[in-house]
Order: sequence, then C-alpha cells, then structure tokens
Amino acid sequence: MIVEDAPSIRKLMRVYLEQLGCEVDEAADGQEAIKRVAKDLPILVVSARILPLDRAHAEEAGASAYLTKPFTRALFAEQVRALIPHCRPD
Repeated sequence: MIVEDAPSIRKLMRVYLEQLGCEVDEAADGQEAIKRVAKDLPILVVSARILPLDRAHAEEAGASAYLTKPFTRALFAEQVRALIPHCRPD
C-alpha cells in the first residue's frame, strides 16, 4: 500500500510498483491506510522527515522500512524488493 498525500507522487510510486510486478493499493493519509491495511503486510514509510527520531517513531508504529525523500527509482525498487521478494521487473 502506498500512503502519500500528494496525488502526483502517489501515482508515480504506483507506476514504479506495478512495473515491478506488485499489486498496489493506495491511501491519501495514515488514518485511511490504518483502516484498510492488514497487519501482516510490510509497510514502507516514504517521508521528507530525515531525523533519526522520525524513523524511530515510524518503526515503533510498525513500519518495516523507512525511505526519505527525495529518492531514486533504483533505491525505491531496492526497498520494495527487500520487503516483497516476489516483486520483480517484467
């Protein structure tokens, strides 16, 4: 699931993930995501917040990985593959 408040970034991330062969769901904010996500899914937080405390809060809340903006497509794909090994490019 992609959780991103900016529709253009959310769409770009969706395209990247679909190119990796992933099924994608999306939410505009954390509250919407919490209502929709299953507990057994990996969570990749993508945030502009770069402080170690921000990463720690995300991990305490259940994030599986944390990626700061801006990021490259390659780094995004690397993080997704680490979380979801079956996602591979076509």
